[in-house]
Amino acid sequence: METNDTATFLVGTALWAIALVVLLIARPAAAEPWWPWTCVAGIVGGLFGLWYSRRYKHRHVPPPASAAADGPAPSSAAPESGEAANGTAAEAREPHPVPPAEPGR
Repeated sequence: METNDTATFLVGTALWAIALVVLLIARPAAAEPWWPWTCVAGIVGGLFGLWYSRRYKHRHVPPPASAAADGPAPSSAAPESGEAANGTAAEAREPHPVPPAEPGR
């Protein structure tokens, strides 16, 4: 599923910034000095998420639609029998069978 991560992080960061402005104008009670810092943490987290999602998107470019429709490209280096492409045992990657449900449960 394709999502628009950039817009999500921008909207979230903007909402935290608006909350910070409101708190700086309204001045929270002296017993609650952490409220503005929560907004600052939300803004910093949103900016980090924005940076990370853009970085991820640039590094993981999806293949063109025509290449995806043809199926995966054949690998030039076939793994040895009994060994998966990442070097682990192939049988460890197969799903385990699910036992049948007991009657009456």
